[in-house]
Amino acid sequence: MHVVVCGALVEHGAVLLVHRSPTRHAYPDLWDLPGGHVEAGESELQALAREMHEELGVHIVAESSSRLGDLHAGSGESAVHVGVWHISEWVGSPTNRAPEEHDDIAWVGISELGGLPLVFAALPALLSSLPEPDRLPRRDEARTPASPVVAPELPTEDSSAGLASVPTGNVPGVTEYAALLHAYGLAVDTPGHLAALADDDPAAHARALKHLWSAIIHQGTPWTATPAAALDVAALLADPRVADPGLRAELLNFLAAVAEAGSITGRDLPEPDFDVDAALAQALGDGDEEGVWEDERLQSALYVRAVLGCRQIVPALLATATAAMSDPSPQVQAAAARTIGACGGVAPLA
Repeated sequence: MHVVVCGALVEHGAVLLVHRSPTRHAYPDLWDLPGGHVEAGESELQALAREMHEELGVHIVAESSSRLGDLHAGSGESAVHVGVWHISEWVGSPTNRAPEEHDDIAWVGISELGGLPLVFAALPALLSSLPEPDRLPRRDEARTPASPVVAPELPTEDSSAGLASVPTGNVPGVTEYAALLHAYGLAVDTPGHLAALADDDPAAHARALKHLWSAIIHQGTPWTATPAAALDVAALLADPRVADPGLRAELLNFLAAVAEAGSITGRDLPEPDFDVDAALAQALGDGDEEGVWEDERLQSALYVRAVLGCRQIVPALLATATAAMSDPSPQVQAAAARTIGACGGVAPLA
């Protein structure tokens, strides 16, 4: 019998699935949870942590992981026993690091799993036992390959006017985040996470990194809080208290993602034809951001502002990454090189 462990990375009602390559010998061209064989001497949780890093490049937070149940397939020597784990917290942005095994990965709403060709037909029922998310996904966070995340349609005229001034305080807690948005609403919680990066608490670091990767640059999408947070992260990389090589490398990887967000569309980004700040103030009302999500025109304008903001701060990100190339850690140097490459792919503002 083959003993396998797999992990359900779950966020706001969606689970991350991998699509098994059509050339795979076992279960080709089907959707599955990421995972792999439990090696000799490993516990399921140890194997899970290793597989999630090898296949997706993420570090799971062990305390957030709980065993959901078991799945079975085959018989005799071909029998497979799969331990399924629920993972609610991780560090890093999931990417397909095993393209020879999976030709795609996608966030899929748990309620939509029944419509996909799955390795295990019992998977939707197993995941349906999870508690309902506190709030529904936004901007197609929960998606299937048939309904990908699509950036708002933008006119083609070139203009960078109307771009809000990007805060340049560069000190966590100084930049005004009260009117900035991340993927889950007003970014009032962002300064606390940024400040925690300069502390010596690894658990706080993990929570802060999760915030950066899930809220500030969610699945590659920038928000109006993204440029301000990136400038504060750049400042933290010059702080002697932020000395751990792994943390520094992850922050540089975050800056690379922000730079890439500055070139998220090949089309020019125009000035909105209405007063964005006035519309935002009206939509926010008494501090309730729900009005923003009800106004598609405002959402598109804020998306434009976020992309332009990321593009505007590329010189600062490039300077930070260039300085990091002198770091003694090869891990940090590699992340800095990646950030420099990402900055080089962004067209400067006129």
